[in-house]
Amino acid sequence: NYEIDSSNNEELEGYSVCNIYNLVDALDLANSDYTEFELDENEKVLSVKKYALKYSELKEVHLLRLTDDPFGIFVSEIVKKTLNENNITGCDFLEVRVS
Repeated sequence: NYEIDSSNNEELEGYSVCNIYNLVDALDLANSDYTEFELDENEKVLSVKKYALKYSELKEVHLLRLTDDPFGIFVSEIVKKTLNENNITGCDFLEVRVS
């Protein structure tokens, strides 16, 4: 894996990119703190302040995005531990309720 330095188009070693395409229907709206906005008759948008995830949908899933909110990235404790042990930078973790 590599990154391209845009100033000279050379490869920078030691950089990796991860594209998370696994969308999981795990958002537990009953236990989340959110606001729903209606854009029009057929489209609604969620603004989630505090997430809760459905445990039953997370079996053997360690890295995911939510179908209802594909912008956030969620990781299991296993992934978090591995990232920390390997001194991966640029990640912030928030605890999420799992119900």
